[in-house]
Amino acid sequence: MQRDKVVNKHPMQGPRHQNYHGWKDNDIYYKGSWVLQTLRYSVNNDSLWYKTLREYSTTFRHQLIQTEDVISFFNKRLPGISKEVFYQYLNHASLPVLAVAVKTIKGKQVLEYQWMADRPNFKLNLLVPSAVGTVVLKAGKGKPRIKVPQGFSIEDVMKLKEVALIEIGRL
Repeated sequence: MQRDKVVNKHPMQGPRHQNYHGWKDNDIYYKGSWVLQTLRYSVNNDSLWYKTLREYSTTFRHQLIQTEDVISFFNKRLPGISKEVFYQYLNHASLPVLAVAVKTIKGKQVLEYQWMADRPNFKLNLLVPSAVGTVVLKAGKGKPRIKVPQGFSIEDVMKLKEVALIEIGRL
């Protein structure tokens, strides 16, 4: 799997207005493929995802474009994918961290979570499948708290690292 080859030494995007070749390894290529996988997983709609990729390729065929063109294009077509998601992955070497805690409050099991990233408004929707049911993490401010099925655990959230380019931490 390529995930273990992502070492996050450098941001994916080099200095603006330069034909920059300062990378001495393949980290940005592995990271780029995992960013695409992360976006696809977050969108959770393969027909929309592949339609958008086809549109992207035909819209910008034979053109020189800039980062903002790419971000704007995908931002308009993919719900839940904000500009901040792109800027985090492109402009920062570090990965966003999904900090989580599973608690019992008034006899109900809840998941509290918060995104921590270099971009202050980074938010990403993710599905967390588990043996007791799928939990939907909606992008939100602060530390959202959602009810989860009995038996849901931190280990379920840890499995997100197999499908998304994120780190998992604890609140």
